[in-house]
Amino acid sequence: SVDVEGVDVDIIESWDLSVSRPYLIQVESSKDWGRGDYLRIMKKLTGAGYVQVIQTDVNLMVIDGNRLKRQVAISNLASVPTLPISMGEMARVISSVDVVSFDVFDTILARKCLNPSDVFSYIENKYAIPGFASARVAAEAKARKKFSPRGAEVSLSEIYGELKYLPNLPADMLEKEVEAEALFLFAKPEVVDFIAGLQLQGKVVVAITDMYLSGEQVQRLLVKNSVFVDRVYSSCDHRAEDLGKYNGKIFPLVASDLSVKPSKILHIGDNRQSDWVNARAAGCLAINSKKLSDIHSPRKRWLGLVYRNAKRKRKTLC
Repeated sequence: SVDVEGVDVDIIESWDLSVSRPYLIQVESSKDWGRGDYLRIMKKLTGAGYVQVIQTDVNLMVIDGNRLKRQVAISNLASVPTLPISMGEMARVISSVDVVSFDVFDTILARKCLNPSDVFSYIENKYAIPGFASARVAAEAKARKKFSPRGAEVSLSEIYGELKYLPNLPADMLEKEVEAEALFLFAKPEVVDFIAGLQLQGKVVVAITDMYLSGEQVQRLLVKNSVFVDRVYSSCDHRAEDLGKYNGKIFPLVASDLSVKPSKILHIGDNRQSDWVNARAAGCLAINSKKLSDIHSPRKRWLGLVYRNAKRKRKTLC
C-alpha cells in the first residue's frame, strides 16, 4: 500500500517491479491533485503487466495480470472431473509447456447417444433410407479394408464411395451426415473453460483427432459448440502418409508445424494407447483423461472398482 501524501507517483515510477513484484498494489492515485499523476501511475503499472480492479475517488488497486491468468486457468481446472491430476500437478506441467493439445471426441466433445453409430440410425429414420445404419457401418469397414495397404485411416468421401449401391441416397448425404453428427455433439463446459484459461495464459491450444472427418469439418463441429482452438489436426488429412495418434506419427508433425520441441507439448485425451502411450513415446507430456461415460455410468464405475482392486493403480501423468 502506497500513501505518502503527494509523492505517490514518484515512488511508483521509481519502483523496479522486476525485483519486487507484489500480487496486489494499492496506491493513492490522487486524482484530486491532478489528472496527470493518475495517468503516470497507470502507465507505469499497466506497462508492467498489472490490471486495475478497483478505483475510488482517491485510491486504486491493481493486481499482477500474469499471476491472475495462471489462477484463472487453475480455477477452471478445478471443475474438470475427467482429469486425474491435482491442481498443483497441472499448474507445474502447464508452466513447462508452450502448447496444449486435446483429443476431440470424448475429451472436448461428447455425444448425446451411447454409441457413435446411433447417429446412423437417426439418419435412416429422418431421411427414410431403409437399411442405411447397417450399410453405413459396413461401408466404413469395407473402405478401411480397401485402403489398408495405404494406412489405417480413410475419409468420409471414401466411405461413401462404398455406399453407391444403396438406393434413394441423397446426393448431399455426406454433408447431411456431418450435420447429423453436429446435432448429437455437445462441448463439456468445464473443458471449454479450461481451454479459455490456457489461452488467457498465452498457450497455443490445438486439437488432434483420429477421425474420418477432415480437420476443417472437425473445426466446424468445434466452433458450432463455441470451442475455439488455434489449429485442428486430423488423421484424415494425413491418411496418405499414415499419420495419426493411433501410431504416434502425428505428434512429430504437430511439433514441427508449431516450431516447438515435443517436450513442450502437453497432450490430453481419453484413449490410453493413442493419447498417452503414443504421445509419450513421441516425446510429449501426456495426461490420460477419463471418458465422461466412465464417470457417470454406474456399471462402469463398478467395473472400474473391481479392476482397481485386482490390479495395481496405474500412473496416469506424463
